[in-house]
Amino acid sequence: MIEQAATARADGQSQGAKDGGQDDLREQVARLAALVDQQRLELSAQREESWQLRAEIARLRARQSSRPRTGQQSEHARNGADERASSRRALLKGAGVAAAAATVALVASEGQSGHAAPATDGGPSILFQVDASSSSNTSVVEIKGIAPSSSGTGTGVYGSGRGYGVYGFSNETVGVYGTSTFGNGVVGASSGDVAIIGSTTGSTTAIEGQSTSGNDFAAIGTGRIQQTLQSFTGAPTSGSHFAGEQIRDHDGELWLCVSTGGPGVWVRVGHVLAGLTGGAISFLTKPTRLLDTRGDSPNAYTNSGGPQTGGPFTYQVAGITNPHDGVSIPSSATGAIGKVTVIASSGSGFVALVPSGSGAPNTGTIPYGNGASLVAATSFTVGLGGSPGAIDVYIPGSAADLVIDIFGVVA
Repeated sequence: MIEQAATARADGQSQGAKDGGQDDLREQVARLAALVDQQRLELSAQREESWQLRAEIARLRARQSSRPRTGQQSEHARNGADERASSRRALLKGAGVAAAAATVALVASEGQSGHAAPATDGGPSILFQVDASSSSNTSVVEIKGIAPSSSGTGTGVYGSGRGYGVYGFSNETVGVYGTSTFGNGVVGASSGDVAIIGSTTGSTTAIEGQSTSGNDFAAIGTGRIQQTLQSFTGAPTSGSHFAGEQIRDHDGELWLCVSTGGPGVWVRVGHVLAGLTGGAISFLTKPTRLLDTRGDSPNAYTNSGGPQTGGPFTYQVAGITNPHDGVSIPSSATGAIGKVTVIASSGSGFVALVPSGSGAPNTGTIPYGNGASLVAATSFTVGLGGSPGAIDVYIPGSAADLVIDIFGVVA
């Protein structure tokens, strides 16, 4: 009996101990559940704070959208860019801290990696990743989007807004980086402001594009590209520059760097002056005979006419092909370079070559007779008039035959 009583007491104590342990476990579970609820509330508050910060950023960007964009105000725009960048950096830093804290809280409470809710079937997948676990990590990616690489044409990161759709800032390396296997690495589009802005405070490149087989950069809208004018006229005289650089000086002239150095070797790009015609000089594959009025030249494009006087006599130059030697003159030619020969039997006068339609000149290209040789020749450079380009020949004086050869064109 005594042994049975002892055994009963021992069983009771053991059962009580088990009940007490279960109570302790329940209390621990309850405390953990309360902690999870508290962290969920904190996460909700942090998300709300993040959205408020984003709204404030959008409001400030909307105020900044009216900043001047003309070339004359570019210096003001650059000065203002530093202030805007400082304001944006402060706000974005706060938004980044709030987002990072929200993600860490979510990981702690639910044991999952931070991500946004997946889209419904048929929509794009949206990933959100923050890695701030180590202060020694020098390659943290704040926001990373990856589209399927095996198939499809998904978008890695897409942003849309009244201010900036996507804004990236880095103290050391790249603010925004885009790469694509089949499409475009980075695309910028705007209905009222700048599509893509690049800014750097160092001596590096603000915007860089690289393609293995296509265009590094493409202006596929209006095709307009603007360069800020420099404060000086002429080529740079200071600083280090690389071959391949180009600048516009204070007068809008385009300069190309052809040799790396300080300041490097620069050449100015030639162009036609406003209101005039002209272009680069191109030599024909070989000289070709445009005209011989004597009628005995088997190689002349026009081989007839006889001695001439008066005028104008019009001869097309641009867009012709001499069937006797196969030499072609491009239709884009705006000027001709060649030699004119005058053959007169008696008398005197002069020959004038002018752009077709420009009227009789007050000067001559070459005189003949009256002390001058009755056979005379000289080189000439003359503009072309009309479409297609042609020359007019005036011979005020005694009748004479003409031979005109063309060596090159201006186009």
